[in-house]
Amino acid sequence: MKHASLSQVQQSKVRRHLLVGNVFLEEVRESKQSISYTKRNILHRLAAGKIAKKYRCIRSLSRLTGLSRNHLGRVNSKSVISNNFHRLREVRIFKQKVIEFMERDDNSRTMPGKSDFTKINHHTKVTTRVLTDYLSNLHQKYLSENHEVKLSLASFSRIRPKHIRKTAFISRSTCLCTRHQNMALFLKAIQRSGASVPSNPESFLREVTDLRQITESITEEEITFGQWKRVPFEEKGKTKMVMKIVEEKVIKAEFVSKLTSQFEDFKAHVSWMKRQYSEIQSLKEHLPKNDVIIHMDFAENYNCKSVEEIQSAYWNQTSVTLHPVVNLLRIGRKGS
Repeated sequence: MKHASLSQVQQSKVRRHLLVGNVFLEEVRESKQSISYTKRNILHRLAAGKIAKKYRCIRSLSRLTGLSRNHLGRVNSKSVISNNFHRLREVRIFKQKVIEFMERDDNSRTMPGKSDFTKINHHTKVTTRVLTDYLSNLHQKYLSENHEVKLSLASFSRIRPKHIRKTAFISRSTCLCTRHQNMALFLKAIQRSGASVPSNPESFLREVTDLRQITESITEEEITFGQWKRVPFEEKGKTKMVMKIVEEKVIKAEFVSKLTSQFEDFKAHVSWMKRQYSEIQSLKEHLPKNDVIIHMDFAENYNCKSVEEIQSAYWNQTSVTLHPVVNLLRIGRKGS
């Protein structure tokens, strides 16, 4: 600095700038050692940028700070704000609508048992529901119904409350639809025969545009498949009809014929089901003032037992049938 003929003030400023630069480099080196690898992206954004690229200092920065030269060279933005804020904002905005969507009867079903409930807190219990499809498929369905909404699959999954279980949590399913289960049994037979099809019947209905392509990919000449059917069953000299899975083994041509008939029947069944859900949803949303929707169903039989009973009373138990009833009433409405 003496040879540069700098004044005392100028020399002081140069020393200060050099000191600040060295301090910054040392701070970056220490920070690199103390933070995890996944968070070093913040250091890369702070240390490098357009100015460092302009004066070709990326290599020197990498050598002096110990940061990756490749990562420093790829920095295009100084933004270090996490995306978590935006995700949380999305969750807050769409949370209630997504929960209502998941609780719809066409997207989840109520578990029938009296012990099928989930504790929300110490004082609140909510009936457990199980999703009828994978979260990825339900996410696409939600976006198709709400075109103006931009919600990622991760945020959609994060909104799911704990009383709504995923299909993977099902250990034993009861009260299922006969047509859905028969179609699912057909799909299992198709998968065993070498064709690649989804296991979910409604996913199969959405994805398959030409059934002939699926049938042509079947390699086996004889196919075994099961179907739920009502068959006679003899017990204590009496014959009664019971539902059970009946295995059938047929040639490929006959299987294709049965599959085509089942597919058309299932397609009509799903169309009716969606129309029913749509109509009841519309009726709930536009229910006139002081009108009532009464939704009745059969739950299950409960056995009645005495606290103290003799041994022979075990064979004389009585049962009670529960029929839950839900009344939907609109007390008042704006504009009415």
